[in-house]
Amino acid sequence: NLGPAFKLNGLYIERDIAPAPIRLHQLYYLAGVLAQLNMTDCHAVKTPMELAFKPDADSPPFADTTRYASLLGSMNYVVYTRPDIAIAVSILCRFTDKLTENHRKAAKR
Repeated sequence: NLGPAFKLNGLYIERDIAPAPIRLHQLYYLAGVLAQLNMTDCHAVKTPMELAFKPDADSPPFADTTRYASLLGSMNYVVYTRPDIAIAVSILCRFTDKLTENHRKAAKR
């Protein structure tokens, strides 16, 4: 018996002694992703995506598809513990072939 698990595939498991909920989080993974993207000073927002997000054809193209795909891949992994961002990630994944600056801004939100 190795005792109760506290980490499984990058998911941290916290248990309270009270009759209790189990809490899963990826704080260390998210901190690493934010550091990699130079976003350690970012601020939280109430919604993961603007309510009426529509890709703007007049927005300038965003050429760094590798960085965008990396960001979306990281966000897709975080969906396990943050289901509130699942729809936003799904919508942004639809536009990986025709990226604009608006997509980058929406993904960084």
